[in-house]
Amino acid sequence: MATLNIPGYFYDEEKKKYFKIEKNSTAPSSAAWSADNVKKRRLEDEEAARAVRRMTLDKRRVARAKVLQHSLMGGFLDRELFGGGGHHHPRLLGKVTSAAAAFADGLADRGMLPLKDARWSSSSNVRHMYVDGQDRNTDLCVAFATTDERSVISSYVPRDQRGYVHRRLLAHYKTPGARVAPYHELDIPQISDIKFHQPSNQVLITSRSPGQDVVMWTFSPKVAETEDTTNTRPRWLLGQGTYNSTYRRINTRGDPQHTDHQANAVVPGPSANSHDICAIGTNRGVVRWVADGSYRTWLTPQQRPSSPSSSSTYSSSSSFSSPKELHNPYTDVFALDYQRGRDSGDVLFFGGRPGKLYVADYRLRPGTWDVVVPARAPSPITHVRSVNEWQVLVAGLRDRLALFDLRFLGE
Repeated sequence: MATLNIPGYFYDEEKKKYFKIEKNSTAPSSAAWSADNVKKRRLEDEEAARAVRRMTLDKRRVARAKVLQHSLMGGFLDRELFGGGGHHHPRLLGKVTSAAAAFADGLADRGMLPLKDARWSSSSNVRHMYVDGQDRNTDLCVAFATTDERSVISSYVPRDQRGYVHRRLLAHYKTPGARVAPYHELDIPQISDIKFHQPSNQVLITSRSPGQDVVMWTFSPKVAETEDTTNTRPRWLLGQGTYNSTYRRINTRGDPQHTDHQANAVVPGPSANSHDICAIGTNRGVVRWVADGSYRTWLTPQQRPSSPSSSSTYSSSSSFSSPKELHNPYTDVFALDYQRGRDSGDVLFFGGRPGKLYVADYRLRPGTWDVVVPARAPSPITHVRSVNEWQVLVAGLRDRLALFDLRFLGE
């Protein structure tokens, strides 16, 4: 029989009884009913459920294409994809579809560098990752990633003259000898995105852990004190710990009426000329972090009148008699990107649920921003990329991919 979910209590499967959740300051560190252990167990259960769901979905995706059963067209594709004669490669037989095989046929194997490490995580799927290849001392790339959405790991990515990647190539460089990659950088609950702001030399990490404020972590890896004339010592010294690197927790005050603010995604400012260090997409709008580092503000109004007559204007000093008269149209922002071709960074594209793409021009009031709504039923937006000054690529759920041209918005 399913157990009841009683707020403030947790059910112990072994002892078959409920225990009251106790604060960490009073509960023993090993107690299963302490707040930290209960939260950790809940996150682990959610991760296990997601893993089972992914496995089930992957099984459904593996299917032989019906077109291969066609006598004429199937024969042509069989020859192009598998060499013809019906004798499919053992590695491909029953494991890929024709579309996946056609896509993978143009890819070249350039080696691998494992990021899974039992010291930091038992998960093998990379959830979020940023790769930087601008080390001015060496030709090494640097990768920051998370596999469990709880710990940030880092690693050098060495390449040979042909562009192949392999861990043994690290022997040619002066990396931290007492440690083995991947290195552990810091622990952050429920990591949602990892990006890098080049002008300020900061790694930006957002968290979807709910709270009264919008939370983001930043850190600058330790930089080598002296230049290496042999070009074998990287400029960034990874895995040096929190005492040797600059770590900061950045809080942006949210709406006092809500305690569930979550940061879903972050996009760094487009250039050193931009007024922004980054923009953060949250479940209640977009937050700007201005370039001087001390000023953070909500780009989107958190609430505005729901009546059509007043939707075009917004006043932060307005008062209303009932919360039901207010609504926030900028909820659940999952993707953001600055407009390419404008170094000032005063135009930001963002979207999420329910599927509207907003063109936020900092010089205009939020109520006058352009809004792109797909002709078909809108689907939640998961990716936004600015292609050039006028075009923006939008991807979402239900196999949606669209390229919008801003010059035709008025039509």
